[in-house]
Amino acid sequence: MYNLLSIDLDWLQSGYHLKELNKLFFDKVKLTKKIIFGNHHHIILEDLKQIKNINLYNIDHHHDIVYKDWQVNDIKINRSSHGCWIGNLLEQNRVKKYHWFKNFNSVPVQENYYGEELLLRNSVEFFTFENLYELEFINFDHIFVCKSAEYTYKEFVETYDLYLDFCKSFFDNITFERKLKIDVPNVRMNI
Repeated sequence: MYNLLSIDLDWLQSGYHLKELNKLFFDKVKLTKKIIFGNHHHIILEDLKQIKNINLYNIDHHHDIVYKDWQVNDIKINRSSHGCWIGNLLEQNRVKKYHWFKNFNSVPVQENYYGEELLLRNSVEFFTFENLYELEFINFDHIFVCKSAEYTYKEFVETYDLYLDFCKSFFDNITFERKLKIDVPNVRMNI
C-alpha cells in the first residue's frame, strides 16, 4: 500500500498542536520519497493520478470527504475542490484505509450522507484519532502539506513557509510546490 501523509495546517489550534506536529514533521521528512506543498488541499490530486491502494493518514481539522450537495455532484463527474478531495479518491475506489487525525471539535462525517456511503460502498477502513501518537512508527511514501490560509489560525500560517524552506534547504530534489491556475480554495479542478 502507498502510505500518504497529508497535513492541513488548519489542524493547528494551540502551541501544543504545533509542538506535536513539528516533532512528527521533522522526523518523517527524513525518510519520505516525495514532499509536496500547496495552498489548497485538492491540488494534492495532481500528484496522485496514478496511485491506487492508498493508505491515507490525514492530519486535518476537516475530514474533506464531502460537505455540500454541489460537492456530491462534482465528485460524480470527477471534479474536485478543497473540501471534497478525499471524496474524489473514495469515488474512484483508490483509498483502502483512511486515518483521520482530527481535533476534538472537528465535525464528523455526516451519517446517511454521501460521504458515509462512499466509505461503506468501498469497504474503506476508517479510523479517527485526536493525537498523533499512532504515526510514530509509520514511514510515508509521500508527504503533502496544505496551507489552508482561509481556515488556519493566523499565528500558524507561517508554519507552511517554515516547512517549505526547511525542505527546500535539505531535501530540494524531492520537494515541490504546487499551485492551482487560479489559486483560491473553491476553484474546481477536473481530475
